[in-house]
Amino acid sequence: MTLQWVMIIIVGVGVMATGASQIRLWIKNGREAARRDGILDTKLEGISLTQTETRQDIANLSDSINEQKQHCASVTGVFAEQIKTLQKDK
Repeated sequence: MTLQWVMIIIVGVGVMATGASQIRLWIKNGREAARRDGILDTKLEGISLTQTETRQDIANLSDSINEQKQHCASVTGVFAEQIKTLQKDK
């Protein structure tokens, strides 16, 4: 073999080693990104559940407030009728 072929073989081995190293790095980065994405998905699901629970709590409070308004209106109406009746009886 000539020196030229030896140099070509050495360069070829270097290129292959560099390529293999780059491929390993891409695989490692892909795994880390997948793990990070999984963690973010889990956190987003937790936030979504919390928001859903909060919205439900707000809806329940709104329903309770509406029921209280109706109760107060009916009681006020009853008192108004009683006052009118008392004023008529005078």
